Order: sequence, then structure tokens, then C-alpha cells
Amino acid sequence: GKVLFSAGDLVVGLLILVLCCNLQIRTVSEANIYKRERVASGLFFATLYLYNPVVVNVSSRGNGDSLSVAVVLAVLVALRVRRFVVAGLLHGLAVHLRLYPLVLTPALMLAASSNSGFEPLPAVLPGPGWRRMLVARWKALQFVLAAGLCHGVLLLWGYTWVGGEFIRGAGVHHLTRGDPRPH
Repeated sequence: GKVLFSAGDLVVGLLILVLCCNLQIRTVSEANIYKRERVASGLFFATLYLYNPVVVNVSSRGNGDSLSVAVVLAVLVALRVRRFVVAGLLHGLAVHLRLYPLVLTPALMLAASSNSGFEPLPAVLPGPGWRRMLVARWKALQFVLAAGLCHGVLLLWGYTWVGGEFIRGAGVHHLTRGDPRPH
């Protein structure tokens, strides 16, 4: 387990480098000083993460947070390259691994529906404004549907494999548990 979690930290460092460098440069002429500065900043932030003593201690003690962080960063990379369904599937996996990426969903939906590369579907649904909003936000809808599908399939798979205890352990206990500290 510790080797897997430490490998997850290395993947996180690589994804930080990819996100900082904006590796969408296609021609040699674009590889200028600007690119070198971004690579230097990417290396700085990746090194800052990898040599953080908290990160080293958490992963070496067997905590899987590095895997969750790696999946969340992979979601950001997929959104950057405009792969909304892939980003949604990864987000569903991230929410399945840990519950906290769920709070990122509204921000990720906004990122999915941003203007760069966004082409809305024609407004074929007549009616109230909510229908037009759904059509105009098709990319965000793809993201959310893929995330829900992935999370639902993983929950169903866990339920068929383990049973009702899986559902209780996967999320219901967050609604029913009490405060472990005495009052």
C-alpha cells in the first residue's frame, strides 16, 4: 500500500507539472522563453509538493489521499483539453474514492461550460428557461452525467460485490454518525 500511495504522489507531482506548463504548445516557434518560465514554475510547484514533509508522512504511513488528489488533478487536465466525458468519469471516480471532491462539482461545471472551445447545441427545446439553460450548458451536462454514471456504476458494483454494508460504509454513515468526542 505504501508504495502505491507514494507512486500516487509522483503522479500528483507530474500532473502539477502538466497543469503549470500548459502542455498544449504545438509548434517549435511557440517554445520560447514563456514556455521555459512555465516549466520552471511547474518544476518549482511539483518539487514543493513532493518535498512537503506532510505529504511524505501521510503517504508513507499508508493514507490514500494522494490517489484522490491525483484523480482530481486528472479531472483538471481532462477539462483543460476539453474532454468533458472523461473529466466527468474521473470526477465520479474521485467522489467514489473520497466524498470531498463532491464540493468541487459546481466549480468544475463552470469550468466545463466556459467559452473556450464551447459550442452550444441549437435551442431545439421550446419552453421554460430551465430547458434552454440545459441546452446552453451541454458540456457541463455531459460532465455531470458522466460523473453520476461513473459514481453510480461503482456504487452498484460495490453493492453487488459486498452487499448492504458497502452502501453504509460508502456514504450513508456520513448522515447517521455522531460526534465521537464527548460533550
